[in-house]
Amino acid sequence: MATLDELKAERKALVRAEIDSYSPEYFPGSAKWRENKRCKNAVDAFDSAHPEVLAAIKAEPKPVPAYVNDPNSFYNRALRGED
Repeated sequence: MATLDELKAERKALVRAEIDSYSPEYFPGSAKWRENKRCKNAVDAFDSAHPEVLAAIKAEPKPVPAYVNDPNSFYNRALRGED
């Protein structure tokens, strides 16, 4: 039985393959479009077979962008109404 970390790595590889196989220039029905569709279906099938992996990924804390903690960033100055 695969560990949660192994399953997360497997899903990450499937998602990477889906992203790498995508291009907006591939027209529906072409070989490249069908390859991307197969990759999407593989990710969907994995998520259906292992819902605990998707739940674990969604439960992980997301990193905070650096500008949020910088009091002089444009983002924080705009929130304070200084710009």
